Amino acid sequence: MISKIERIELLAEMANDSAFAGSMIYPDRFNRPFDLIHKPIFDIIDKRPGDEGYRPHKLIIAPRGVGKTSICGLLVPTIAIILQRYDYIVIIGYNADDAIEKTEELKRELVSNELIRTLYGDIKTPKWSTKEFVLQIGSKLIKVHPRGSGQPVRGRLFNGSRPGLILIDDLEKTKEVENPEIRREKKDWLYGDVMNCIDRGLRHVPGKDAPWEFLVMGTILHQDSLLISLSESDHWDSVTLEICNDNFESNAPNFMPDIVCKALYEQMKDDTQLDTWYREYRNNPVPMGADAAFNETLYKYYDEGKENLNNNYDVESVVIVDPSRTVNMASAPSGIVGIGIDMVRNRIFVRDVISKKFYPEELYTLTAEMIIKMQARVLAVEITGLHEFITHPFKTFLRQRGIQIEFVELQARQGVSEKGKTARVRSLVDFYRQGIIYHNSSVCAPLEQQLRAFPRAKDWSLMDPFGYIVELLEKGQRYLSFPGQHEFESERNVEKEFNELEKFYEDDEELWAPLEDFRVV
Repeated sequence: MISKIERIELLAEMANDSAFAGSMIYPDRFNRPFDLIHKPIFDIIDKRPGDEGYRPHKLIIAPRGVGKTSICGLLVPTIAIILQRYDYIVIIGYNADDAIEKTEELKRELVSNELIRTLYGDIKTPKWSTKEFVLQIGSKLIKVHPRGSGQPVRGRLFNGSRPGLILIDDLEKTKEVENPEIRREKKDWLYGDVMNCIDRGLRHVPGKDAPWEFLVMGTILHQDSLLISLSESDHWDSVTLEICNDNFESNAPNFMPDIVCKALYEQMKDDTQLDTWYREYRNNPVPMGADAAFNETLYKYYDEGKENLNNNYDVESVVIVDPSRTVNMASAPSGIVGIGIDMVRNRIFVRDVISKKFYPEELYTLTAEMIIKMQARVLAVEITGLHEFITHPFKTFLRQRGIQIEFVELQARQGVSEKGKTARVRSLVDFYRQGIIYHNSSVCAPLEQQLRAFPRAKDWSLMDPFGYIVELLEKGQRYLSFPGQHEFESERNVEKEFNELEKFYEDDEELWAPLEDFRVV
């Protein structure tokens, strides 16, 4: 038995220290000592109104294996229930089954946990189902309601109370987060439905329990993920954690010591799964440093003024356009990329890039200006999903301004082992590693920013059209040469040789006669 004083003291300590509560209530679940990585997690969870930096919106971004689900789906609601902080708790998972699985485990623990039974005796359950359940702690009734992503949350009431504690665990999944429409819908649902399920008329009073709180926990899976969006907001108290640093010094040695971190990295590297390593354990959706697909050490630069590419007969310039395919073109960025191709020197110059949310006529105008500035011979436009609705007005606009140019229609292809645009951009990696691609040092920063985030970039508006250069080279039967191949084949060299030959024969009409009908082509 536990005395009344001991009970009060124990509850008070658990109210202020979630880590202590976890070790007391669930010693089998939290059977390892908490690591350094857990301190900022519990610091955020334990903040109350009036504490420095307190916000009722809490976000914890943590790597796999450090107990996110055990903390968010089991420990936090258990503490809230035994302290009787809220009348109505909502637990949100990736889908309905995921949320129900979490609440079913919580239900089992609440009625069978030895410490909870010591503190409160048998927990009464007036309503008991997988869809929702109601607990009675002393004289207080508390409802726990599982919800899946996209399910309605707003407008719910229990005994006149709106939800007070909303717990969201691993809302995003690896495959679906690649789809921008799903990402947008999930964000709209969170802000429109979930965030408005509480009673905003209730105020947070320093020194008192919060009338409502949100706790979101998860792992970053994409540069445009919901977690990144929330972490960039000043309204969320957030922390982003990783299992180790670049030197494999572990932040959770009781779970993964240094040697295990390095061994797992090496294993994933051998298995070509570095994307998974950085995503799942470093909370970075793309590899970094030497492991990045487009390592910054591969970038080469040139000066547009010094190269004077417009007066270089060996350089062919093309402009590639990737229009936004949203209903309103000005709601998503379109990309224009100007490229110069020097088949003699084996170089591809990224001459100009523009990424912006354009209205159609603005897109046509800036494209035309780039064509004129670069003296481009080819305009290539991705028409997937737009077809004549982009080609006809584009061609009409150019003709009205007297611009004659070869117009190439580009169709996005479906990928086999990965999405078409991912494979398209990845095809550039080999060119970068060969040192063939040169960036205009004054304009290419936006392109480089997108390449750094490959293959989970938020914005593809420049690197996607740039990736079409490989297809264009094939369409035009332009093939990069080996060093010295064109040393004696360029038009200028032939002209030079012919002039020397003419000078040699100019004083002898008989020798010159056989060459009178020759011309340079």
